[in-house]
Amino acid sequence: MIPIDFTGKELELRGFLRTEDVSNYAGLWMRVDGDGGMLALENMAGRQLKGTTGWTEYSIVLPLNSGGKRLVFGVLAAGAGPVWADDLRLLVDGKPATEVPRVEPPKTIVDLDKEFDGGPGVALEELTKIQVANLAMLGKVWGFLKYHHPRVTRGQLDWDAELFRALPPVL
Repeated sequence: MIPIDFTGKELELRGFLRTEDVSNYAGLWMRVDGDGGMLALENMAGRQLKGTTGWTEYSIVLPLNSGGKRLVFGVLAAGAGPVWADDLRLLVDGKPATEVPRVEPPKTIVDLDKEFDGGPGVALEELTKIQVANLAMLGKVWGFLKYHHPRVTRGQLDWDAELFRALPPVL
């Protein structure tokens, strides 16, 4: 799996395969995933590469969907029998993926909030019973809101940093 941190229109996985007594099928496979799941898949199932074959070059192609976040790819063997692969290449618009310019993902609030990069800034020695009770309540509220507050679930707040901001007054 690699992140789709590049632009383009077409992804191609190319490589040589050899099979021996493959019972079902073998092939290259590639899948583009977005935040909501799979966006595109190609696995050579329709080509019915089975039995025993010599080294042959194959290629599969997928469109690069604008919502694509991850590219998952490899070689598969469905059923019995070994498959060998060699000289696999991932191309973006006909160019090696390593030569395609990378796109900087947009910065999120978590990337931009640097207040606690040097540590939480809270030192604890011995806690009183009131401090323990306050921390327990803070933990319950913080945990509930982490999964239910709309700004937190949309990623608009660095909720871990907000916990450290709340600690000094709670203590």
